[in-house]
Amino acid sequence: MCASPRLTEKRCREAGKKFIVADPKLAPRTVVLDPQAVQTVPSRLLAASGMNALAHCVEAIYSTHTQALTQAYCLAGVSRLSEFLPRAVASTADLRAMGQVQVGACLAGMGVYSAWTGIHHAIVHVVGGRFRVPHANIHALVLPYAMRWNLDATLDAHAQIARAMNIDAPNDEEAARRAPEAVLEMNRAPEAVLEMNRTMGLPLRLRDLGIPRDGLPLLAEDALGDYSVYTNPKPITSASQVLEVLEMAW
Repeated sequence: MCASPRLTEKRCREAGKKFIVADPKLAPRTVVLDPQAVQTVPSRLLAASGMNALAHCVEAIYSTHTQALTQAYCLAGVSRLSEFLPRAVASTADLRAMGQVQVGACLAGMGVYSAWTGIHHAIVHVVGGRFRVPHANIHALVLPYAMRWNLDATLDAHAQIARAMNIDAPNDEEAARRAPEAVLEMNRAPEAVLEMNRTMGLPLRLRDLGIPRDGLPLLAEDALGDYSVYTNPKPITSASQVLEVLEMAW
């Protein structure tokens, strides 16, 4: 939806921009988590939407504005989503798995707005604006590549994420102390996210969504204007940095 009073929705589409509308009046007063209500959702939509929630958790955990409540909500969300989302996608009749996915997504939403996000979200916003591909699919696809790119600046956060996903990982102090050699070891968290996408049959490359390679530089320039770059754990000062992530994902 276009948030600018000077632009019609048609002109917003033509400009290739996505605008976010935010207002306290848009927040629900009551949220009902009912696993039976979503049993008929298509499995691919469920998978992509669940990975969207996982992306909220991951980026909030290592956002420059992260805080204690963020960590509590989002690490719990990572744990539930990584364990139960593939099960729910495999069988929507598994009400326990579906219910835990809903709880994980709810925790993600509660956590992300206390910290905001990073380069992953900046890329997702501009890809959706320029090429009008499904928002959740872009989230799922880009997440592991953004995690890889941020890895050297987020070893302690990746250690926490890995443990929440039941992946063996060094404790935070050890990860920080062994930073150079720990990078490859901690890459297991992004690889686990990529494997979740593969297992659930989601697209793994931007080219799979019809994104042309010659469009990547424009996307990189667009992303520099997105608010999410300012809370990324690794400072982003040039379009060439964003292009690195886009090339990885293409």
